[in-house]
Amino acid sequence: MNKFNQFKSNLTKEGRRVLNIGIVLLVVIVGGIVISAIPKPFLTVPTSVEASKTGVAKITGKTMPDTKVAVKYGTKTNKIVADKNGKFSTNVTLKNVTKVAEITVSIDSKTKKIEIKPNHSLMARASGDISSLKLSVPATVEVNEDGIATIEGKTEPNAKVTIGLGILGDSTTADDKGNFVLTEEMSATNSRIITINATLDDYKTKARVDIKANKGVAKKASSEATKEKAAAKKASSEYAKKASSESVVKAASKSSAKAESVASSSTASSTASSVTPSASVPSDYISALNKAQSYSSWMYMSKAGLYEQLTSEYGEKFSTEAAQYAIDNLHVDYNNNALEKARSYRDDMDMSPEEIREQLTSEYGEKFTPEEADYAIQHLND
Repeated sequence: MNKFNQFKSNLTKEGRRVLNIGIVLLVVIVGGIVISAIPKPFLTVPTSVEASKTGVAKITGKTMPDTKVAVKYGTKTNKIVADKNGKFSTNVTLKNVTKVAEITVSIDSKTKKIEIKPNHSLMARASGDISSLKLSVPATVEVNEDGIATIEGKTEPNAKVTIGLGILGDSTTADDKGNFVLTEEMSATNSRIITINATLDDYKTKARVDIKANKGVAKKASSEATKEKAAAKKASSEYAKKASSESVVKAASKSSAKAESVASSSTASSTASSVTPSASVPSDYISALNKAQSYSSWMYMSKAGLYEQLTSEYGEKFSTEAAQYAIDNLHVDYNNNALEKARSYRDDMDMSPEEIREQLTSEYGEKFTPEEADYAIQHLND
């Protein structure tokens, strides 16, 4: 220090003035760096929070690490400390769960206000807006070419919406306006009816949507099937003509005596045939019967369900005569089919017996008779 003072005394008056200015500037610069290195206090919280049904609101926010935070509501104050990342949370309980409240969140130098909104469903119930849960969905939806059906609907805000019970099907939560979107994957050439369920607190409702096959894909598949049938019919006709031609050639090469014998025998046979003709069953009748057998064995369908699937424009498109022939000649235990279908609903969708009975007998469901449904429910746990 003495050397610095000696150096300073040896300077001219102007030199000492310049030195003093430099020292002041150095102090200002160093002080500015130190001040800028100190983090500025901040406080981030949401502008509003919705309370739960019991009037509890969770308050979350962020500030500087290890900062003390005070959350004041009414005459009470929750004092908490932010974690090492600056995050904090606490719960406040409102006295009146149906009125808007205001709380303050404070740190040493900052204070912010949060609006606590009453629970939506409680408000709706208190005002009488929800006497029963509303659910609006389209009656029919056509799947796209990839076999995906998109169901757009509307219900109460924040209601849970599912296809079926939401275990195998899609599920979502309606937005703050009650809008929702669900998707269902299936074959683009098949049709089926699905159930949409909506729940909000103690309220439940459901609606059915008829999912239709994609017309373009179904038409193309039908066209290809028609072409295949035509090709098979043509091949069969050509084979028959060839066989007939070979038969004529062989007959012409035989001796006249044997030819007369064959002709005589043929005449007798022809006479006998005209007396006792054999009725042939059309090929499409047989095809309808085979299809019905397949649906019954793999999908355990009801009699009405089988008939509808065989004749539907979105299904097999058989004639009503062919379908009726199949139903009349199909040897099926429909009680057992109802039982197998009921067990499927119980195991895969956790349905209650009453829900199963409704699904089995519904015109939008399986279309079993009440007696068949009763049998299924009675033997469900066998």
